[in-house]
Amino acid sequence: MAQLKSWALTVCLSCILLAFLEAGMPAKKTARVIKLVTGLYILIILSAPLTGFLQSIPAFSATWQNADSQEELPTQEAVLRAAEDSLAQTLQEELAQEGIETMETAVTLGFDARGEIAAQRIVVHLADRAQADAARQTTKTLFGTDEVLEISGE
Repeated sequence: MAQLKSWALTVCLSCILLAFLEAGMPAKKTARVIKLVTGLYILIILSAPLTGFLQSIPAFSATWQNADSQEELPTQEAVLRAAEDSLAQTLQEELAQEGIETMETAVTLGFDARGEIAAQRIVVHLADRAQADAARQTTKTLFGTDEVLEISGE
């Protein structure tokens, strides 16, 4: 019963507050938007007890618990690692299209002084060291720089 009183008091006070806010707002230009927002706010307040009721039903409570236990979204670090793998694969494919045989390619990403993602290290291990200039040019074309490029070969 106390929950019902609290809910009713919240609804009444919210309606009174919103009525004062609507009365003080300009009438013509933003009236529709203000009425829409206040109406949605009142609907949310009115439906608040419904979510508590749905959680008490076993079928719905299992759904709510599963939603809470889902894995977290990928962190910034995980996204950077995935991008590094993708860029290394792309680099290897580009070099192969140019006829340059690689033993290994690796890309390390990080944040620069401006907070932007940038290549910090690009490693290309060639099967033939004679193709180093062509590999450097392809990598510079792909990444826009060869300053962080390390090329080695046999």
